[in-house]
Amino acid sequence: MNKPFLKFSAFFLAGAMLVACGSDDDAAKGNEEEPGAEFPTEYADLTVEQNKSNLEDNGIEFANSVEDLKNSSGIETSIAFSAFLDKAEPFEGGRKSALPIFDLVDNLKDFATKGKSVDNTIAGLRTAEEVTSLQEEFNNVAGTYSYNREEQIWEYTESPANKIVFKFPSKEEGTTNNAEYTVYDYTGKNVSNSSVDDYTGEYPTGLKIDLSIDGQKKLEYAFAAGYNDKGEPTSLTLSVKVDAFVLAYEVSQDGKKASVRYSLKENDKDMYVLGADAEGTFNTGSIEDANTGDDVFTNGTIYFQLLNIKFSGEIDVNAWKEANDKAHTIEAIAAAWNTSTKMVIFYVDSKKKIADGQVVGITKTDDWGNTDDVLDLQLIFADDSKLSIETFVETGFDKLTEKLEDIFG
Repeated sequence: MNKPFLKFSAFFLAGAMLVACGSDDDAAKGNEEEPGAEFPTEYADLTVEQNKSNLEDNGIEFANSVEDLKNSSGIETSIAFSAFLDKAEPFEGGRKSALPIFDLVDNLKDFATKGKSVDNTIAGLRTAEEVTSLQEEFNNVAGTYSYNREEQIWEYTESPANKIVFKFPSKEEGTTNNAEYTVYDYTGKNVSNSSVDDYTGEYPTGLKIDLSIDGQKKLEYAFAAGYNDKGEPTSLTLSVKVDAFVLAYEVSQDGKKASVRYSLKENDKDMYVLGADAEGTFNTGSIEDANTGDDVFTNGTIYFQLLNIKFSGEIDVNAWKEANDKAHTIEAIAAAWNTSTKMVIFYVDSKKKIADGQVVGITKTDDWGNTDDVLDLQLIFADDSKLSIETFVETGFDKLTEKLEDIFG
């Protein structure tokens, strides 16, 4: 698929991830006031080695916070809930529900036990691509489901009629149902001219899920969405607050501008942020047709933040297309990138640069002597020295590598 902006995004993200790792109501609030891509011009007065040391310390602090999140009571109890679901289906006939609580629990379990990344965990929290009448589903299964450990079954009572409640032990070895998952406040909207053929149900606009342990709230899930008169989404905010942490996924578009943002906060401190903003044509037809990426985007920015280190990139898609169409060598292709993009890595607190990014064309030779022309992202430091980002992160990050191996195996 020829999608310049997406290729640009993937290219930049590869560099950002290498730098990062070496390879609700309050929860429902958006991040409109928080900055997206930024492009500082002044360098930090630090050596390359000092910058590398700061990057490693930054990564280790992030890894420690991820470990704390994995061990939080909200996630540990979600894992226990998943174990009880494996032993007995709560719904009659063993049928699966379209309600997002089960995907939520599976995502948190995989994050804590299978090394699922932060960004993939947040992405997995999104609702299903297909529009479903959740109101009908909600009405069908409303009531209370209490886990009977001795018989390993879920016992059902019809009340309350406006909520779905699961009562179960907070630990797998527990014998008392001291934990509750509650699904409530579902809202939907009917549209007169649905963009989905033959769909007559409502579009989900709101849902909340709480987890309480011994009467204390430990996890809050909040979903909110808005649509135009065709049912095309114009905004979506999805967040999960777990103890001191908030994972969030936010999307908005008005037909000409679109943005997406993934984030992880701890006590209102940005731990991890991944986002993109773009201008173009955003409607059901242009977005669903994967071969019209050139027509969807005209320009865009992307940014990645890990604690105090941030990467920002920007592209003029039309300029890139014009220059790239004329490029016939790897050097010319690299020049097309450099004339239509800009990239920078910097410190969030001081807004001082670590390095600028520059694309270069290089020839790589494999172990069998085969050569291949490829694009490489290089960092340009304050002293005008240049270093491949791949080389930069392959050396001097032993402590971070060891920490990540301890956490993720």
